[in-house]
Amino acid sequence: MIFLIILQVFVNLKLRHPTQQKIQPKFRCMKHFDPNTFSTDLSHNLNNVNPEAGDVNTLSDKFVKVFNDTLDKHAPYHYTFRKEQ
Repeated sequence: MIFLIILQVFVNLKLRHPTQQKIQPKFRCMKHFDPNTFSTDLSHNLNNVNPEAGDVNTLSDKFVKVFNDTLDKHAPYHYTFRKEQ
């Protein structure tokens, strides 16, 4: 005599459909950008970074941050406006 026991398996799944968020494109406004002023300001800001203050990865992170902060000051991001169709 063979007995077969079948047990049910229940699984709770939480499925969510990702919602599409409206993405508003942005661009750098170069209207008032002056390369000479930018390079002078960047040079001044980089003088505050001590090259012996850390390893190469830390220094490269600091350089990228200083560069991006200076660029954001001289050529800030602006959002574009699109009409919905």
